[in-house]
Amino acid sequence: MFVKGYHKPLTQGDIPDLWYERDDPVLACENLEKYWNEETAKPKPSLLKALLRASKKPLIQSGLLCLIETAFTFCGPLLLEQIILFVANPEAPLWQGLVFCISLFIGLTIQLLAGNTHYYIATCIGIRMESALLRLIFKKALAISTSSVRKTSVGEIVNYQSVDCYPINNIFKFIHATWSAPLQVIVIFSLLGRLNGVSSLGVVAFFVVFFPMLLYAFNIAFEMEKKLMQLRDERNGVMNEILQGILVIKFFAWEDSFLKKISAIRAKEINCLKRGIMSMMFTNVLWTVGPTIMAGCVFLIYLASHEYLSSDVAFSSIALINNLNVPLTIFPVFIGNFLQATISIGRLSKFFLEGELDQEAVQSHSHNGLVRIKDATFAWDDTPILSNITLSFKRNHLTAIVGEVGSGKSSLVHAILGEMHKVSGSVEVNGSVAYVSQQPWLLNATLRDNVLFGKPFEEERYNNTIEVSELLADLKMLPGGDLTEIGEKGINLSGGQKQRVAIARAIYANADIYLFDDPLSALDAHVGKSVFQNCFLGVLRDKTCILVTHQLQYLKDCDQIISLSKGMIGEIGTYEELVSSGGVLSALIAKYVKESKEEEEETQQNDKKDKKAGNEEEGSLMTKELKEEGGVSWRIYWSYVQYVGGLLVASAILLAIFGETALVMTANYWLSFWTEMTQHVVNDTFIFPPNSLFPVETHNGLRSWYFLMVYFLILLGSCAFTTSYVVGFSLAVVKASRSIHESTLASVFRAPMYFFDTTPLGRILNRFVSDQFSIDMTLPFTIIQVVLGGTAILSILTIVASVTPLFLLILIPLVFFYRYLQLVYLGTSRELQRFKSMSRSPIYSLFTETIMGITTIRAYHRQPIFNTRQIDLIQHYLRPTYLIEAGIRWLAVRLEFISTVVVTFSGLLGVLSRGLLDEGRVGLSISYALMLSVNLSWFLRLVADLENALVSVERCVEYTRLPSEAPKVIEGTPPKNWPSAGEVIFEDVVLRYRPGLPTVLNKVSFRIKPTQKIGVVGRTGAGKSSLMLSIFRIVEAESGRIIIDGEDISNLGLDSLRKKIAMIPQSPTIYSGTIRSNLDPFTEYTDEELWEAIEATHLSEQINNFPEKLEASVSEGGTNLSVGTKQLMCLARALLKKSKILIMDEATANVDYETDVIIQTAIKKSFANATVITVAHRINTILHYDKVMVMEKGKIVEFKNPQKLLENPDSIFSSLAKESGIKNLL
Repeated sequence: MFVKGYHKPLTQGDIPDLWYERDDPVLACENLEKYWNEETAKPKPSLLKALLRASKKPLIQSGLLCLIETAFTFCGPLLLEQIILFVANPEAPLWQGLVFCISLFIGLTIQLLAGNTHYYIATCIGIRMESALLRLIFKKALAISTSSVRKTSVGEIVNYQSVDCYPINNIFKFIHATWSAPLQVIVIFSLLGRLNGVSSLGVVAFFVVFFPMLLYAFNIAFEMEKKLMQLRDERNGVMNEILQGILVIKFFAWEDSFLKKISAIRAKEINCLKRGIMSMMFTNVLWTVGPTIMAGCVFLIYLASHEYLSSDVAFSSIALINNLNVPLTIFPVFIGNFLQATISIGRLSKFFLEGELDQEAVQSHSHNGLVRIKDATFAWDDTPILSNITLSFKRNHLTAIVGEVGSGKSSLVHAILGEMHKVSGSVEVNGSVAYVSQQPWLLNATLRDNVLFGKPFEEERYNNTIEVSELLADLKMLPGGDLTEIGEKGINLSGGQKQRVAIARAIYANADIYLFDDPLSALDAHVGKSVFQNCFLGVLRDKTCILVTHQLQYLKDCDQIISLSKGMIGEIGTYEELVSSGGVLSALIAKYVKESKEEEEETQQNDKKDKKAGNEEEGSLMTKELKEEGGVSWRIYWSYVQYVGGLLVASAILLAIFGETALVMTANYWLSFWTEMTQHVVNDTFIFPPNSLFPVETHNGLRSWYFLMVYFLILLGSCAFTTSYVVGFSLAVVKASRSIHESTLASVFRAPMYFFDTTPLGRILNRFVSDQFSIDMTLPFTIIQVVLGGTAILSILTIVASVTPLFLLILIPLVFFYRYLQLVYLGTSRELQRFKSMSRSPIYSLFTETIMGITTIRAYHRQPIFNTRQIDLIQHYLRPTYLIEAGIRWLAVRLEFISTVVVTFSGLLGVLSRGLLDEGRVGLSISYALMLSVNLSWFLRLVADLENALVSVERCVEYTRLPSEAPKVIEGTPPKNWPSAGEVIFEDVVLRYRPGLPTVLNKVSFRIKPTQKIGVVGRTGAGKSSLMLSIFRIVEAESGRIIIDGEDISNLGLDSLRKKIAMIPQSPTIYSGTIRSNLDPFTEYTDEELWEAIEATHLSEQINNFPEKLEASVSEGGTNLSVGTKQLMCLARALLKKSKILIMDEATANVDYETDVIIQTAIKKSFANATVITVAHRINTILHYDKVMVMEKGKIVEFKNPQKLLENPDSIFSSLAKESGIKNLL
């Protein structure tokens, strides 16, 4: 694998399947779930205990290997002492020294084999537990109660997978440090005591002084990490909302408002990040310089009871103290990971303990299609929404559910599905269920897959489903037919198309019971009528059908009508009974619907043979994620240097690090010189050689303290350099994190709409979640460890080569071999890391998609299909992940073996050079060579980690270079009071969504005079919404001109254009925050103006019912508000603008007639002197308009006064009105 990756970039096909059955995420999840279920039976369940029990056997195996590694860790310092004593004793036989060197080689080899095997097993445990948690979170999300989902945001739930699983994975890498690190410290302290006696208390003194400081730093880091997790949840939740509603944000030119919202959260995050990084950097550096300080403390106490310091004591002590580097380096890393994991475990435990759907809430006894509710009360949280409901729905019956906005219609459907909390009563649903939601949920898959929804493909049944769902004509228009890829949230389909795909899914399911939550509102009049006749009165005639609707013209064909009011049953009966009763429903029907007495001809003929054959390649929508090849470009390194503050800042930090390393080297040289001088003591006086730096005779005692004082002064200078680079580096990397996030965010916000249409949401979120987490938390510590490790290796090689020049003979070939290993490893490792990063995005996308459509998935009982999809994606992710870890160990074994050879060779040179080198120099050489073993493998592993972490920078930098929309503002345009009249002119406008796609507007030309009211109608996909998008320049015209009040809009800044035109979109989009922030995100209006708009939209009663009034909180996506209320809030936004032009894109499609009246009345009053362009499905809403524009295939086929068009029985508009069941009401 690594040789292949060295010669050519790897492809997905080069990565083998998982090697071991135990790595299967399904088995890992089942194992963890078993122990977690046992824990939940306890008063205080512990997810940590469940994780440890689930991985007990491999933990024991790795623990035994860790014990062997720990035992052989001490062979280096102990044999170093013996080699120094051998060199100091000219009488000792040569074979004795050779035995010591061979023993050193064997001991270090056993240590490296045991250690790397232990780390690999422990790392695999972490990966296995991460995959188990990914599965367990997904399974929980499929079972969690709707009320629990409503308590939190989608972003927070997604964070459980994208952020919380990784720290738990990390703790297993160093889990044995909890006992091996303290054990090593105890053994080292004991050996120091044997060697130095009471002077070993210097180590204790170090811990007594610095340990409270460490605890304080850890406490700060822990608190900051907790706050960071909360802020990440908040930021990612808002980011998810923004991406879900990016079209509306662009319509209103709200990018700056939401940028400020994200930036405010990010600013708090950066403050916490700064304190957290400073704290962890302090602990890491303290452990780095700690051994040198400890050595000074030991020597200080030693000289209090000894006349001078011998080389065997000095360098054996240093070797032992240097051995503390490993436990003291790993332990804070483990503590840091443990702090993060503790927070994540707490969050996941809380999530896993959330309530699940009550499987007993809905009973099923047969498949007769009967739905019965008896004396039932339902609630979302604690407040009842539906009270005292007793209803019965039979097979072969079509029942309509009607009522005003917020009356509980959708809640009743959810109650039947078992999604609501049943407070009392009983619900019986006998048979399989198909469900169509009010706002259709579609998969990011082909249109065919969306219809099949896991069912096997049966051509005849499928074709019939497509026909009755009125999708044949749409398939002809789609580039790949029914194999056209549907974007996330059906982004490349119109509202009507999405709804009909959802209806087709339900019909193909061939269920016993059908629940439709107002699916006909989004359909054009003639399409809606055809769907109603073909589906509800046709193929579903023998089914149990429950239809929530605001389309009262269909009620006459229903077998039963139920009217809801304020969560209770208002009226119930047949159409004739309710019309004659004189009740509320009767008045509504009389006012808005008149039965057509005319014979209607079925004009639409469809031939199944006309269905366009699907071509999956032509129908592909989503772009494939780009993967760089080869090493991370130096351009990325340079970009990061610029982000940290430029070359000057980076150079200053490097100089401080080099200064610290140079002083540590000087301290060890000084120690060697000091011990060497002990060989020249005559009559308690040092006799310095003539070429010595200190040719002065001084009493021995005074000179020893002088050496110690210089030693401490050098250490003090080292600490000064350390402090400077810690502070500078921490501030620099935090600046880089902030700058990268700001640049990526700004670029994404300015990206054209087609980028969001063709890029999965999970892929974009991955940049702001996983990649940003890596840049914030992983990259800084990796960089500093690489730089410190690199300088440490240079210092080691410098000292060893200067003391024993013959070492260069073996060093040169080892350097070439080292370089070869590095190239072989990095070539494969970086490709695997890219595959790993790319394979995470689909996991997040699937999870987000599943959360958004959880009700639909559960209604169809498709949980197994989504579980299978997630398992495949996790396995796809695990394949490169396990290989990366195997590669690290492959490299580490070879590098540590090189280090073992270096140490052994240094020992041999010392043994064979006895008499030529004094023992002080031999001790210095071997003690530094021993440090090379750890530093070399750690360094190259960190270099690989650095490249891997820089992949996240690479991916974010890629998003800083996205194509951008036109400028927001162009100096000098438009005139101050533009638009002043509201004239709109189209001149031969041609529009296509992206190059290569067919045109959606074909040379469209028309003129709308100021203050005219224009209705736009036409079949789904005719180009109505495209017309609106072109006015806002969401999609730029390919040719032609759009002129508003004399200004060519292509010459205007986008903000200048979009802020001047009012918009009420097709789907009401509400964001988390408050009522005020949703109406006025820029705080441009006074409370009086806000309340005026609220009064005009009849929202005052609802908002006054909130204790906080305008400051009442709105949950993510406005889930605590009804669709009608959300649409009225969108109207209030438009009223606040007081624009001369209002665009309404099917704004009343999903509301009842009473809400429709409110909207129409408010528009008529507030926009009397403005131009209004309305895309409409309800013909009656535009009958009083000045003109109606009928569109077909991207062209205008009729554009006249509606009365004149109605008078012409051959006009398309007349037939649309006729099919709507509406006569001439003018």
